[in-house]
Amino acid sequence: VAGSAVQWLRDTFLPMVETPLHTLPKRILISRSDAGVRKVVNEAELEAVLLPQGFKKIQLSKLPFLQQVAHFAAADVIVAPHGAGLTHLAFARSSCQVLEFFHPYYVNACFYALANVRKLDYSYCLGAGKVPEEGKDPEINIADIELDIERFKATLTLLGLPTLQKQADAI
Repeated sequence: VAGSAVQWLRDTFLPMVETPLHTLPKRILISRSDAGVRKVVNEAELEAVLLPQGFKKIQLSKLPFLQQVAHFAAADVIVAPHGAGLTHLAFARSSCQVLEFFHPYYVNACFYALANVRKLDYSYCLGAGKVPEEGKDPEINIADIELDIERFKATLTLLGLPTLQKQADAI
């Protein structure tokens, strides 16, 4: 059922995209800096790592729906904190590499499941964070995410992501 629903989304909305996909960035960093929850508190440090690698920062809340669809359809690599914008993974190509990050006390596998339906190359990285208050259910934790940048760089290296800009330049 999930696969047929995702295919319906693709069949319905991808033909409506007017922006030529080859004009959009191939590597995108999704920012939740304007969101009320699950923001990356050290996003500037994250950008310092990714932007020199050819990533473009995208705030989905600032884009119309079909432009959001287009960005996901065009991307080779998507790096993002956990958030609703990752529902657009439904429009990603099966060759797309996805790196999602979480607060260590809130890990939700819904976008892993969606990535599996699309046969995406999915990975995740846990951020640092405070233990939830006593008695608070960690399943509903909406705390902001702080990435350990050195650990994040190690994850990128493990996934082979730092070499992407060099590969793109060689083509």
